[in-house]
Amino acid sequence: VELAQRLGRSDEARKCMTTQWFRYAMARGEARDDRCAVRRLQAQLIAHGSFLDLLTELAASDALRMRPGVVIGDVPPLVFDDLEPQPDVPPPDGGRAPVGVLDEVLPEGIARGWGFDPDDSRAPMLINLYLDGDVDEGRFLGGYRADVPRPDVNAAHPDAPGDHGFRILLPDTALDGRPHALSAVAVNTGAGGDTVLANSPIDFRAGLNANPPAEPNPPADMHMPEGYLDRVSAAGLISGWALDRDVVGRPIEVHVYVDGSPYAAGEHLGSTVTDSPRGDVNTAIGHPGDHGWSFQVPPRFFDGAEHTLRAYAFNAGQPGNVLLINSPFTFRLEAR
Repeated sequence: VELAQRLGRSDEARKCMTTQWFRYAMARGEARDDRCAVRRLQAQLIAHGSFLDLLTELAASDALRMRPGVVIGDVPPLVFDDLEPQPDVPPPDGGRAPVGVLDEVLPEGIARGWGFDPDDSRAPMLINLYLDGDVDEGRFLGGYRADVPRPDVNAAHPDAPGDHGFRILLPDTALDGRPHALSAVAVNTGAGGDTVLANSPIDFRAGLNANPPAEPNPPADMHMPEGYLDRVSAAGLISGWALDRDVVGRPIEVHVYVDGSPYAAGEHLGSTVTDSPRGDVNTAIGHPGDHGWSFQVPPRFFDGAEHTLRAYAFNAGQPGNVLLINSPFTFRLEAR
């Protein structure tokens, strides 16, 4: 009881609780850019002592409301100690900068590379990823641990034991098949600055329709596709519409995935094309053409269980895809 009372009065305990709730809400470890937000929340709890006020302040914070999309991958977000090292446990500090390489971005959107801090090589390195720009101008995709075995790195750096590789599935925003650039920054654990990994930035295209078949005279690429996943009927017929304003009279492909996104456990059910009349769409956009599409759900999904659908429209004659509005769509079909 006495310990609980002391913890309840402790500012350090309140700071720790605030940090843990911030990590839970963001589904990742805090980054350097989060320092101000975390300290503001800590000050709120210390000043008022109300757990409910803390949650309200966290829910309304810019850090939570404007956070990047959820990162899906096989490397969990970094969870590290408090924002500042405790004075009685100083971090290793030899003044050396991190080292590492951003090796490649695979067509399925997996970023590979390695990195470690020579001053603390046994600890997993924090790798921050930025899309289409550097730390100041790029979109922050998240922070990840470099903790995947890389025997080649250990052989090249025998004085740096441990697992220093990373293999990260990029979030959906980077998997639209369009040209992008990825930058990777290794965060220093001691004195000195961070390090932009060698070979960074890397230009890449990843995701669905990243490398479409070449066409002799491809259409202009002024617009990305647009459309909507309307419904799933009781008979299991998925329907919607899609079009590419660059070629409004041309059918475009629509690909359907169930129970997850591509490259992240989603199953590709198949594809169809826009070839059905949709007078409502013609009226709304002011262009002719048949822009409706449909796809039949396979019999095995008539199981009474809840499933989710995602529909992607492919850019006509050019790289790129768009997740149609109303995706993911939840449906349930009773057993026949």
